[in-house]
Amino acid sequence: MDIDTGAAAAIRTLTDAAGVGQRGGLRITWRGPARPKYDMAVVDEPSADDLVVLGRDGVRVFLDAESAQELDGKVLDVIDTGTHFRFGARPPR
Repeated sequence: MDIDTGAAAAIRTLTDAAGVGQRGGLRITWRGPARPKYDMAVVDEPSADDLVVLGRDGVRVFLDAESAQELDGKVLDVIDTGTHFRFGARPPR
């Protein structure tokens, strides 16, 4: 998985606001085929078995095994609604 510029900026905003420091990041976990498919949370550090994806400016995304498999080859992007961020995954362009 890659992280686009907008998503990296949003993750930086969230991690800075949460005060998680440089080891922290956005953790994505698989929920299954129901909507939404993923849970997301800002955390202090990855779980022991998480895949760590490094993005622009040092942002970090932590993926559990199922999320890593589902998001392989995708790009994490974001829509900033002005009140919250809405993350999504898309094919590379």
